[in-house]
Amino acid sequence: MCQRRHSLFVPSITAALAWVLLPGCVTYQTHQKTVSELEKAKELNADLIKQINKLGTAKPGEDPAAAALRHKLTLLERENKELKDRTSGPSFTPRQIKSVDRAEGEEGGIRFQAALLFNEGSADLKKDAFPVLDSAITMLRRDHPGESIIIEGHTDNQDLKVTKNRWEYNMRLGYMRADSVFRYFVEHGIPESRMRTMSYSYAKPIKPETADTEDGRRANRRVVIRLARAGV
Repeated sequence: MCQRRHSLFVPSITAALAWVLLPGCVTYQTHQKTVSELEKAKELNADLIKQINKLGTAKPGEDPAAAALRHKLTLLERENKELKDRTSGPSFTPRQIKSVDRAEGEEGGIRFQAALLFNEGSADLKKDAFPVLDSAITMLRRDHPGESIIIEGHTDNQDLKVTKNRWEYNMRLGYMRADSVFRYFVEHGIPESRMRTMSYSYAKPIKPETADTEDGRRANRRVVIRLARAGV
């Protein structure tokens, strides 16, 4: 049987390793950088189009400047397409997200607040979580019976008093919570080979500017289910 892959999201060097292991998953920082590059490329494309329009439509050899600009524009459009491919991936539709009990959307994924699934500091599913996850399983089996799934565990940036290493603890907690959802899915008919689990710890807050507030921390404690790119 194809074994699932577990990935822990860690900054710098380890982030590059996570990229290799999970080609369909990009870090928040990488995603934002790529979006910024795409916007810059769009602006440059628009400027080139204006320049070409000023030069007019030239026949081959009649206007080398226009030909050069058109060639550059073609290359930039190709780069734009590659950037779009990197920033866009499979997403659940609003209808699918709405069909899952008490779920919210997050960048094309399905988000469950941690308090809905777990007690504080625990990775054991609460009984109240079962019907919630059952509705997600129903949707996945109905609408995405053969697609790969990524289960992400996210925590806040505040450790419990008993822990000495905040990052290590939250990384482990995020992974264990994702793993609990994974195991429940397996027990209820989702093939193990279709799923991947990963932990972001507190590295991917929903709103970085509120990560240190009580409301922000509450929002950041979550599990997110995503559709993976083909081949992941």
